[in-house]
Amino acid sequence: MRSPKQVIIEARADTNVGMVRSVNQDSYLSLIDDGIFAVADGMGGHAGGEVASMLAILAIQNCVHAATEQIQTDWSRQHPDYDVLNILSDAVTQASDRVFERGRDDKALTGMGTTATTLQVVDNYGYIGHVGDSRLYLLRNGELSQITTDHSWVNEQVSAGMLTLEEAENHPYRNVITRSVGFEMEVLVDTDCFEFKDDDYCIICSDGLYGKVSASEIAQTVIDRGIDSVESLITMANDNGGDDNITVIVVHVQIK
Repeated sequence: MRSPKQVIIEARADTNVGMVRSVNQDSYLSLIDDGIFAVADGMGGHAGGEVASMLAILAIQNCVHAATEQIQTDWSRQHPDYDVLNILSDAVTQASDRVFERGRDDKALTGMGTTATTLQVVDNYGYIGHVGDSRLYLLRNGELSQITTDHSWVNEQVSAGMLTLEEAENHPYRNVITRSVGFEMEVLVDTDCFEFKDDDYCIICSDGLYGKVSASEIAQTVIDRGIDSVESLITMANDNGGDDNITVIVVHVQIK
């Protein structure tokens, strides 16, 4: 089997406060040259959510960027590469430590936390580190699949057969997450790895997008506009109420 010679990455990213809230508690990371992308959706009173998401993104950036120099393109590499999985897990864990320590030191920020959904492109594979209910979708051949699992109360109820997907969409507890970065000293990080195919798209977003724009609408918009769909998706979420902050990263991967 011929190994790919080149992986070409394009991406667009943006965040928006929405139509209701006065403060944007989302943060994101988009480093195309390093193949690192992340969304963090903060939570906490006063400035807590804003601080938590910013601290998490900075910690992830510093940790993964430092390790990226050790991860050169190597088509003989065996995937999944557990060193890469450990780097992402350690990055999110360090982010959790940083957020927790800041909340412990500043009583006004006590109890703050954030989601963290991170993608790193290594060779022709995608590596994920994930906590919370921000999402990573894969769009392949016109079909959208959710790759991450929501760490939320309603998702646990759906998995247990206690709620249907339709009931979960409008449940009053749909925004309650069961795992976050920084709320406690330690956090369990989901890691995963998947192989890219040519012309794949990844969409990383906060719940401000998927809570207002359906999966089919997300898919069609990215099919129609590619990485330029970011602004359209944010506009759609705002047109549908925009009652939360909205952050979207669209990553396009070509394999030559």
